[in-house]
Amino acid sequence: MNVRDHGAVGDGATDDSGAIQDAIDAASDAGGGTVYLPPGNYACSSSLTPRSNVTLSGDAGSALHHTAVSAIIYGSAVAFTDFAVEGLTFLGPVDESPATPKRGRTASGPGAQTAVFLTGDLDTTGSGQARLTNFTMRDCAVRNMTALPIRIGGVRGKVSVTGCEFTNNQDAGFLFCEEVIFQGNHVRQSADNGVSLSRGNGKISCVGNTFENCAFNGIWVAGFLTDKGPANFTVTGNVVRDVGHNGIYVDYASKYGAITGNEIDCGLFRGPSDRPSDVNGAGIYLGGFPITDRGNPTDRAEGITVVGNHIRRAARAGVYLNGVRHVQVTGNQISDVGTAHLADGTTVIESGDLTQNIGILMENPVTSADVTVALNSVVDTRATPYTNQGLVPQSASAVNAHLNTVTGTRQAGNPLETGPTRTWQAAHHFNGDIRLNAHVIGGGTAVTVAAGAQSASAAAGSNGAKDNAGVINTTAAAAPAAGTIARVTYATAYGAIPKVVLTARNAAAAAVGLYVTSESVAGFSVATAMVPGAGAALSFAYHVMG
Repeated sequence: MNVRDHGAVGDGATDDSGAIQDAIDAASDAGGGTVYLPPGNYACSSSLTPRSNVTLSGDAGSALHHTAVSAIIYGSAVAFTDFAVEGLTFLGPVDESPATPKRGRTASGPGAQTAVFLTGDLDTTGSGQARLTNFTMRDCAVRNMTALPIRIGGVRGKVSVTGCEFTNNQDAGFLFCEEVIFQGNHVRQSADNGVSLSRGNGKISCVGNTFENCAFNGIWVAGFLTDKGPANFTVTGNVVRDVGHNGIYVDYASKYGAITGNEIDCGLFRGPSDRPSDVNGAGIYLGGFPITDRGNPTDRAEGITVVGNHIRRAARAGVYLNGVRHVQVTGNQISDVGTAHLADGTTVIESGDLTQNIGILMENPVTSADVTVALNSVVDTRATPYTNQGLVPQSASAVNAHLNTVTGTRQAGNPLETGPTRTWQAAHHFNGDIRLNAHVIGGGTAVTVAAGAQSASAAAGSNGAKDNAGVINTTAAAAPAAGTIARVTYATAYGAIPKVVLTARNAAAAAVGLYVTSESVAGFSVATAMVPGAGAALSFAYHVMG
């Protein structure tokens, strides 16, 4: 169905909104179909209302604009299912195109705020909305809107936005939808985030998009104000470049997601030019709820994997964590983090600063739990490095860090091994030492051996007594009883209590029933189940199974 057959002109001046709406209504009333807009500039003085089973379609050169401050397509009061737009260009009045991240923009008179504004019955920000189900937008361009280029709220079924261009608007926004697919789109010069996948959404897929020159965050997967973030999300294979705040922002206790295989180059910006910030500046940012009291979250970001991302030129941190649990940060390449000065351009960031210029930064570590940081690489390749450390903190109980590498940072901190125990099935080789379960077993130093209450003496045997194994020779007391005959204290504490195996080396030791007691990360005791003979020479070997 051609809108020209319903009286549309497309000369940029004639009000075509009535003719286009007539075509939409006629197509829907006939059971559905495609409403075609031939190349031209179609002016609308009123918003178009979506109808069921209609695709509003155009070709290169098919454009719409609004003559007032409003949305070109607005859906709320009339229920629909399966409404789509494809191949159309939507134009707004913004006339400023900043070359670097900036929030404020100028506009030339009234015009469209938003290309497509939908608010269905799942959208709790309003009331009385109709049931809107299944919306598709593909191969469209939205340019120069004064607000969000699209704002899709409370839509049931599937919302799919693919292959579109969003230039010089605010953020493409989604909230309270059952399923959102945002794939293969290109977002440039946003005055806000690149895309906001916000509160109340169910399943979210943000895949294969490009975001460039965004004032705030490239990808927002978070809540807003008093609403927590969404759950069940995938953010994969996106390219993010030159953002004022964070490359990927997952906050307000968003849960159960994967952030994988993204290419993030933050451009070392500390906020947009008109709103500088030292709080943000992360390649990937994970946080709990509420954001107003980071030290006391009531809920945490949970069940999130951050795997295989390449993060460059983040101003504050490659990965930032605060108020999280059950999070894995694994196999990421983080390079050239940090700047010489804070956002004011004059305050020098010192090399000992543990809140700025960090590869992987966990603030308020007591608010986080069960965080694995493994197999990441942090490197500063610049002639003058500004990355202070690879991992901060390195001793928090919440962090299980291992097998990370750090090169070229201002501080030589070593985050290879921190936090609680790992379970490894084989020995691993690091820098000339062999380590098992975060513990040195090759070239280990001697333990301390002390006599127990039922022993007259105890000392390291000729084979030595080390953290991993050794031989102990002791002599029973003159009037012994069954009980502790020796105490072994490790030179270096284990990350968790290891298993110790005893082997008697002579008949006297075999006869008394040796067993291990009082095991801890710091050592163990050896006791006898039966009374040894007075002055009996007892010899046994031990092996620590880390």
